[in-house]
Formats: sequence, C-alpha cells, structure tokens
Amino acid sequence: MTLVSHDHKFILLRTRKTASTSVEMFLQPFCTPPNTPVVEVSRSIVSSHGIVGQRLGKERHTMPVEEGEIRDVWFSHQNADSLKKLLGKRVWSNYQKISIVRNPFEKVRSAFIWTMRARLQDLTDEQKIARFRKKVRAGKFKNDAEVVFTGLKTGKKPKFEPDILLKTENIANDLLDLCKTLKLDPSGTELPITKQIVKKSKAIPLADWYDDETIDSVRRDFSWIFEHGGYPDAPT
Repeated sequence: MTLVSHDHKFILLRTRKTASTSVEMFLQPFCTPPNTPVVEVSRSIVSSHGIVGQRLGKERHTMPVEEGEIRDVWFSHQNADSLKKLLGKRVWSNYQKISIVRNPFEKVRSAFIWTMRARLQDLTDEQKIARFRKKVRAGKFKNDAEVVFTGLKTGKKPKFEPDILLKTENIANDLLDLCKTLKLDPSGTELPITKQIVKKSKAIPLADWYDDETIDSVRRDFSWIFEHGGYPDAPT
C-alpha cells in the first residue's frame, strides 16, 4: 500500500518481500486520525493526517466499494513516478522518503516460496530447487526498481528517491532509529508479524537454492539493492 504522513512529513515506498506489510502497519498510526484501527486487510484511508492505501489483496475483487471510498488510486507497491504525480511536487520534495531493502538472495527465495506456497508441500527438495532456478533464470521476480526510482522510462539517468533505507534483517532496530529521526512516539504502535508460511522450505540452506548461473542472474537483476544495501554478492 501507499503510506503518507502529512503530520510527520514522510512517504513509505513499499517494496516486495521485505516485511513491508509489517512496517506499514507499524507506521500507519502516524498517518491516520487518532484511534483508527490497524488491520492487515483494509480499504484506503485518506484524511488531513495522511494517506493509507488499500491493503486488500485478493479480497479487493469481492469487497464492495463503500460510499466515499477511494478504490485503486492508492495501493501496494505503487511506483515512484505515479506517487510523485499524485502527491505533487511540494509534498514529494519536502517529505522524507523511506523504503526497505532485503538481501536479494533471501528476497528472491522468499518470493518463490510465497508464489508457490500452495504447491511446495507436494515437491521434494530437489524439485523445489529445480523450479526455483528455472524461474530465476527466466527473470520471474520483480526487482522493485520502479518503486524506488523516478525517471526509469525517460531515457535520462533515473533518480534514486529514498532518503532513508530500512533493512529487513534489522527491521525492529531500524524502526526505532527511524522513530528517533522523525521524532515519532513508538509507544502507541507495534511491529506485527504477517504472512508466515512454509517454514519447511526455508530449512534448505540459502546457498543450496543457487548455482553460479542463478547467482549471476540475481546480481544483475537486483543490482540496485546490492549497491544501496551493501549486501554480499553471494548467498551464504
């Protein structure tokens, strides 16, 4: 979803498979009127305090549009160019932009496990790894460049927009540091745990999922995360 706080002047640029739903829910109270409930599945909330984009998932296809509801304007993993246009130059230029990165090798594995969650239990470890490598070689996983860069399609050098990067691996401490930086009171919020699935597949060591070809594919396709996140160039 999109998350904007007018009260505290920040924008969350949400990347995939980085604990971004949990981060959104942690920061949501700073973007809404006091005492607004924080739930994982929700419609858009737009007020003078800020903007909380819809977090509907598959439910968006079945949930009726309520009177006054803004549907499919503010949503998950919205690209930076779209947000910049919707929010306007003043907000975009003056608000702190926050995003989240994760070790690309972990991020890609997590995306595979999530997309294959209904079928993994019927596969052997060897079959899981073979399917994973095939998808990596085919470039099936999004690198989220459009979420954090503006101007990707202009032919000019794109601009990396985040002012603050949080890391999934250190998310609790990074959020506390963020609260200090933005002068947010964390006592009225918490970091929820969402979308926990298929723990057995994660028992396969990370390095075993990859071979030389798929390591090179991830390095190439997710190069911006290695550059800005400082991650090692091999899975360990």
